[in-house]
Amino acid sequence: MRKILFIVLCLFPLLLQAYSSPNVPIDDPVYRKIDKLIAAGLVKDALHSQRPWSRGEIARIISVAMKNRGKMGGPLARDEGTISFQLYIDDLLERLKQEFHEELVDQTFQFHPLDQVQFYYTILDSPFRV
Repeated sequence: MRKILFIVLCLFPLLLQAYSSPNVPIDDPVYRKIDKLIAAGLVKDALHSQRPWSRGEIARIISVAMKNRGKMGGPLARDEGTISFQLYIDDLLERLKQEFHEELVDQTFQFHPLDQVQFYYTILDSPFRV
């Protein structure tokens, strides 16, 4: 039993380190590309004030943009400007997918220990009694 506990305690930090992701420098062009995805309305939950982002966070934003782009469908408009903009967004997403391929593959395992937290409390109107 002690050996199993020792092995688990030794491997646990390694597992946590495996899911860490380095930050992308502020001057990296990927931020401008993501800003274009935000301006196109494909991403609504990006936090601008918390840059630099990790590669994992950028991969999450890219996957949200890909899902939202899939919901939009293909270029249905007859306006040439709209079609070229949609093709530009598709090309931008494709380039981002190639750059963050490893992180996008890791998006299949998502661990969210605190997705929802609830607190229950009671307010008493009467004075405290012993």
